[in-house]
Amino acid sequence: MEKRKRISKKDITLIFRALLYIKNYKMKFAILLLSIFTVILLGIFQPLVSGKIIEDLSLKNYDNINNGLVFLLIIYVANSFINFIKGYMESEISNGIIKDLRLEMYDKILNLSMDVFNRVKIGEFISRLQGDIYTVANIITSQLVNIIINVVNVLVLGIVIFRINWILALIVVISFPLTYISFLLFGSKLRKENKKLIKINDNYFTVMQQSLYGIKHIKTLGLKKENYNIFNKVSTSLRNKQVFIALITLISTNITMLITCVNNIIILGVGAFFVKMGSLSIQFYLAFGSYSNQFSQAIISLTKVNSDIQQMLASLERIFDLLDNKNLSQEVFGSKELDNIKGQITLENVYFAYEENKDILQNVSLTIKPNKLTVIVGENGCGKSTIFNILSGLYKVREGNIFIDGIEINDISEKSLRKSIYLVHQQSFMFNLSIIDNFKMVKPEASIDAIMDACKLVDMHDYIMNLHSKYETIIEENTCNLSGGQKQRLSLAICLLKDTPIILLDEVTSALDIQSRDMIEKIIKNISRNKTVIAISHDISTIKNADEVILFNENNNVNIISNDSDEKRNDDYWKLLLYRAN
Repeated sequence: MEKRKRISKKDITLIFRALLYIKNYKMKFAILLLSIFTVILLGIFQPLVSGKIIEDLSLKNYDNINNGLVFLLIIYVANSFINFIKGYMESEISNGIIKDLRLEMYDKILNLSMDVFNRVKIGEFISRLQGDIYTVANIITSQLVNIIINVVNVLVLGIVIFRINWILALIVVISFPLTYISFLLFGSKLRKENKKLIKINDNYFTVMQQSLYGIKHIKTLGLKKENYNIFNKVSTSLRNKQVFIALITLISTNITMLITCVNNIIILGVGAFFVKMGSLSIQFYLAFGSYSNQFSQAIISLTKVNSDIQQMLASLERIFDLLDNKNLSQEVFGSKELDNIKGQITLENVYFAYEENKDILQNVSLTIKPNKLTVIVGENGCGKSTIFNILSGLYKVREGNIFIDGIEINDISEKSLRKSIYLVHQQSFMFNLSIIDNFKMVKPEASIDAIMDACKLVDMHDYIMNLHSKYETIIEENTCNLSGGQKQRLSLAICLLKDTPIILLDEVTSALDIQSRDMIEKIIKNISRNKTVIAISHDISTIKNADEVILFNENNNVNIISNDSDEKRNDDYWKLLLYRAN
């Protein structure tokens, strides 16, 4: 069983590292601190003025009461104004830190290698970007402000109450060691349970995401009840853990409150005795009661912070684990720039595996010539799409080399690689932006005429012009105003606009009708005259249009069939070829 009696040096390091994010908001934080100390100062004056008014009332000094009331009103108005400034500065700093952390983490995630995404659940990334960042930012600002206020209150009010009556002050201070014991007893348990809560929360995000993305499959397979049961199970686990943590926090807080209440009763009795003996005035007796309550509340608040600190530390560990983790490999590219690309691609003795000891590609060697349409055919799982992933720089080969115009692909810069190769995926992906902005994401300098010309080539222009917002139409997730085939054609149009010397097409005609497919095949054949076009396809017409066909079998043996071979003119051969490939 984990034993943790105090916050460790590692925890303190995490907290100080988190506090460094405040440095971007120095001026605002200075204003925040000034407003905090002003509020505390006003809080000290208010009980004295209130006590003086009541004392004057009991002594029938009515002339002084009006002055006291005016002074009290000024204090309340000033306090309200300063609290407004304090709250606004908290919001500015908190949301600024959320943005800074989010951008830093998102940049890290964007540059992670693809093998990390194969190992880590998407829900875990979402949980860290959402829940953990909000937790940390809230505690850094709101809770930090409360901690500062409470610590200053404990110190300042401690001095004040000792100046009023040291015996009463000792009674108040006695509660602190008992409160601190409660802090130590429950701190370890809260940290442990908060870590469990975060893992359950990760699972919740993953289940929710999978359910929403797969809603069509859930409905058509009749799995609504089963999916509801899965979601109910993870929601129940989340609820139970949250209630359990709340229970621990309540026990810790109520123990502290009980200690404080007993102290307050003792203070009332002893204070009344001093008033009776004449050693304590009514004004300071009333003020002491207010100060002791503020002092006790500050201590109670500091014990409540324990739960928040433990939760923050658990979140900080996850955030900085993502930012610092050496096992989460980053994308690595070279520095060479490609100029005047011809587009010849060579694979030499290439080995690749997504998982250790499970090679997808084994000793693959082939050459793909420029200015030709090359079609790759093979059974599922033989490594066709894997070759595209490697050529796109998404993965690195385990062994062997890949050359583009004689330059090793690992030596090429990311910018140059993206300018040279464009991959059109089988499942079209569009950003939640307008149609025109999806084009400009890929080529910002493109004119509207160039975008329209690309859409005309794939027979999408007329359809877009009939939409209510035309090229400003937003492509929403799971949108119904664009079919799968239409989104596929838009993807091809974007590819044509990008105009890279090497184009990779992964089953791009699979979602098209016969008429659209024939049109797209003609476009593909046409652009292959001055580009390197590689297509994965099992469509006979696409294969017959190819200048070369690369046939993969289950052992990664490569058979290259050229355009001038006799087999290219034999329909029966192609049917047999496809039968073997599938």
